[in-house]
Amino acid sequence: MTGQMTGKVALITGGSSGIGKATAVMLAHDPQAEGRMLVHQPIGRLGRAEEVAQAVVWLCSDRASLVIGTALAVDGGYLVI
Repeated sequence: MTGQMTGKVALITGGSSGIGKATAVMLAHDPQAEGRMLVHQPIGRLGRAEEVAQAVVWLCSDRASLVIGTALAVDGGYLVI
């Protein structure tokens, strides 16, 4: 190995969007569930899949070249409360 990369590789080992399938099902069956969840959401809304995808695209870009071995929370500030 020469220490140089000929291509770009992004290893995504985990991701968190703050909402998963179980939450989506709950929201579909309980109209008040979203309001209860928003109380705990610092930005006052739930995240969108596109927002998580944008973070993944950034991680794969040259602009994230110094980001190595970290977990990037894409959760609208949920972890800080």
